[in-house]
Amino acid sequence: MKPQLSNHILTGDAKHTYLASLDSKLTSLAQGLTHESSSFRQGKMRDFGAAHGWDFDRLVPQDQTYASLSQLVELARQEYQWFDWMTHKQDPSTNRGYFDEVTVSCESGLPEVFNFVELGRLKTTAQELLAKGRAYGTLSQDLANLLRQDLVELAQVPLGAQELHREAMRRNFLEQLTTASLIGWQMGAIGKFDAELVLPMGGEELWTVSGIKFLSTANMFEAYTIDAWQDTRKRHITANEGDGKGNISPDLQKALTFDADNACWYILRSLDEHFETLHPVHVSRMLIGPFEGRYATKKGAIVPLDITAKLLAENPEAGLLRCSRQYALAPNHVTKGGKLQQVIYREVWTDEIIVAPAAYASRVSDSILGTNVRVFTSGGTS
Repeated sequence: MKPQLSNHILTGDAKHTYLASLDSKLTSLAQGLTHESSSFRQGKMRDFGAAHGWDFDRLVPQDQTYASLSQLVELARQEYQWFDWMTHKQDPSTNRGYFDEVTVSCESGLPEVFNFVELGRLKTTAQELLAKGRAYGTLSQDLANLLRQDLVELAQVPLGAQELHREAMRRNFLEQLTTASLIGWQMGAIGKFDAELVLPMGGEELWTVSGIKFLSTANMFEAYTIDAWQDTRKRHITANEGDGKGNISPDLQKALTFDADNACWYILRSLDEHFETLHPVHVSRMLIGPFEGRYATKKGAIVPLDITAKLLAENPEAGLLRCSRQYALAPNHVTKGGKLQQVIYREVWTDEIIVAPAAYASRVSDSILGTNVRVFTSGGTS
């Protein structure tokens, strides 16, 4: 029997290097998605739609879908940032940090679920921890005393000053965490979803529902973008005053919980069947990961890239962030039993993106020639 591979516990410089590399690639992914205007397979999709008499006017343009997914990637990036020590020279008041270690999944190469469990626990107990800790004024006075008075050996002064600084950063972390809206880690959790009104048409409205969840079974975030026409006789999405945003009903929130292996066409059909006055015409589901590098030591659900091992042999810090999107479209409907039903197609349309360090982007591109995989470039060599 082969021994079970353990997840990786990172501390110190190794932890910061890893999180900085992940942050850089998520930044590049979010920025790259904003420039996407069509998928590799849009030509084939249009041919398919034309052959089936699609009403393309009932679809939201793909570039708007990518823009929505970009915002969701940014939310994932911000969630991962809680595990690093953040310093900003321009505004030191925003400096924060708490985690001295992060556990990385050996399958996804991304921070695993128990990091998020601990983050949620800290949010729950933040006020209690703040009450027990020293206030900023006390920390400042303690630092002045350390520097001015003969309280410790001279050689220990820098270490004492550093610890006071870290305590202040931990306090700032907890203060920021008390008001933060976390995505949530629990299996089956709703995640963070909102809605935006795209087009009002009297008795019908076109809405985009988008959200992000943590897939604890895979230790990766998954993002959703759903476009749906709503019959205003009964609203499951209600508009806010003046801002074009909407609130999602509890029933719809609960329905936005799907298993990892549910295809997008199934999600579309499920929503269509469950909500009589909601007519979904598009569903995208994007998996943000895996992060292939030195810490992805066990094969997960996604087959590793051959190029990754070659890059790691040259640079152990090299890493490739992968992102895959599956989507379904159903712009047409029929009437059955006096009710509108979307025409569902079990076609599997997919996109995949690899975010590669600038130094290796051309080699990664050459390794996937002839596929519908696109390569985005991030800075540096890791």
